[in-house]
Amino acid sequence: MEKDSGVFFRELKDKITEYAELKLEYYKLSSYEVIGKAAGKLSYGLILILTGLGALIFLLLSVGFFLGDLLHSNGLGFLCVTMFFVLVLGLVVLNKDAIKVLIINKCLDGISKLEEELDNGNDSSDNPSGAEDVAGEIMLTEKTDQAAD
Repeated sequence: MEKDSGVFFRELKDKITEYAELKLEYYKLSSYEVIGKAAGKLSYGLILILTGLGALIFLLLSVGFFLGDLLHSNGLGFLCVTMFFVLVLGLVVLNKDAIKVLIINKCLDGISKLEEELDNGNDSSDNPSGAEDVAGEIMLTEKTDQAAD
């Protein structure tokens, strides 16, 4: 009887150790997924911003030259464009607190949507059966449920 309990507890210890290692690996992979998705979205945003800035620069050059032709002086045309940006800069400085709150809220919304997406398992590559994986437990599908009956 004593040998059976020793074997039982040794097997139980091995299973608990294996479970803890698998759980740790699961959390590592989950964190890699979150970091990867965040990096992808950040990269996309940076590419979008840089492309938009390039287009904006050429648009402003065009506006400066156009106003220069209208005012018969390129200097005055670019001065008008500069004054427009000084006005925009002043509005940004006056509304800096509201802009900070808006940016923080957008970031938090993005993070919460990403967490919901991961929690709900919307990624078809993660969970092709559509069964929900709860806290790293084994997923049961209809086929495995029927096979057990």
